[in-house]
Amino acid sequence: MNKVARTVLSLAIAIAVVGLLLWWAGIRPDAVTEALGRLDAKVYAFTFAVHLATLGCRVGRFSSLLDDSKPKPFTRLLEIVMVHNLFAFVLPAKVGDASLPLFLKRYQGRRVAEGAMVLAVSRLLDLACVVGTISITCLVVGTAGNASHAWMTQLGLVLVPLTIVFAWLCFQGERLVGMVQWFTRTIRLDRTKLGEKAMGFAVQLREAFASLERRQLLGAALWTLPLWFLVFLFWATLARALGLDILTPAEAFFGSGLSILAAQLPINGFASFGSLDLAWAFGFKAMGATEAAAVSSGIATHLVSVFNVVLLGLVGQALLGRRRD
Repeated sequence: MNKVARTVLSLAIAIAVVGLLLWWAGIRPDAVTEALGRLDAKVYAFTFAVHLATLGCRVGRFSSLLDDSKPKPFTRLLEIVMVHNLFAFVLPAKVGDASLPLFLKRYQGRRVAEGAMVLAVSRLLDLACVVGTISITCLVVGTAGNASHAWMTQLGLVLVPLTIVFAWLCFQGERLVGMVQWFTRTIRLDRTKLGEKAMGFAVQLREAFASLERRQLLGAALWTLPLWFLVFLFWATLARALGLDILTPAEAFFGSGLSILAAQLPINGFASFGSLDLAWAFGFKAMGATEAAAVSSGIATHLVSVFNVVLLGLVGQALLGRRRD
């Protein structure tokens, strides 16, 4: 199946899932436009500023992970981050994530293996922070005194070791690549032309991980903490502004947290439509929202996010193109 066919299929599945959600909630598409109509200009301006701040945190993290052999100008990295966010968010199954090493090579002169290492560490840090935030949120909501949410305390405790595992894996990149090399040799895939190329790249990737210093990892982790607090704040603020204002901030953090987690996994469709909206509806329904409010606010919030990502991505692309010329 070629790329166009995969994109069309992903888009069709996303539309079908969104349609099923609207049917399940018993609402028409105009309920989404009504939810968007509730968005106050000041609230949007605040969330847009939060979105911009997340980009700054991403730049700081990438700068921490990249070595000092070449200059790391903030503006150039910011443009790369803006365009990479567009590719990663819009293309299905997270395949757009793979654009980061290519952008770093083209506009920063970085080795592809170094870019792949930066991407891998960043994604492990993301998973650790997202799962950890959901764990903390579960513990806060579960111990707040609402009997219907008591189950969340157990869920929060279960997620603690998972958070620790993801955090530990951030420091095990060289070992993880070595395990992949061992498995490739065990099944004799290294004897094929594709396997030979993969093994050659694995050697470069392992060297990139080996050159990564602990201070760089710690610096990246310090940037990741405010990054994901801001991301959760962005989604939770929009949730409360678009029809879920009856929920507490902690409940809004949990509801949006499931959709954030879904967006991190390679299960999303075109622009994350479908999987993100389904996770949002499930999370907020668990918090006591009605089906109609959960679905309409979720799709509306998603559309606001897509608008921001596309707008800033196109701006970043225009700036990169101008610099290229």
